[in-house]
Amino acid sequence: MDKIAYDKNGRIFTNPVDEDMDKEINEVLLLNGEVGTENNAVDPSTEFIRGRRDAYLRANNILDSLGRRCSSVTVKKIIYRIQNEEIQDEYVGVILFRLNKKI
Repeated sequence: MDKIAYDKNGRIFTNPVDEDMDKEINEVLLLNGEVGTENNAVDPSTEFIRGRRDAYLRANNILDSLGRRCSSVTVKKIIYRIQNEEIQDEYVGVILFRLNKKI
């Protein structure tokens, strides 16, 4: 899980690059949609991609709402609160990834 990363468009990838994991993500699990002939996603509007993109945007909205109060301490408190919620939102991993990236 430490290698999993997300971009703002909802695509999932590995960082640092792990070719075996990337192959599993893209060719076995199809988490970035179906792969076309030029290694581009044929179906970028899949539920997975849309859900991850929306979660990434929600995380950005959380950060934007903090404005000047956006310190690492504040972001860590938000991360702690999210991690300790009894019921987790869908795509919470994307939100936590984005918040941790901000720190």
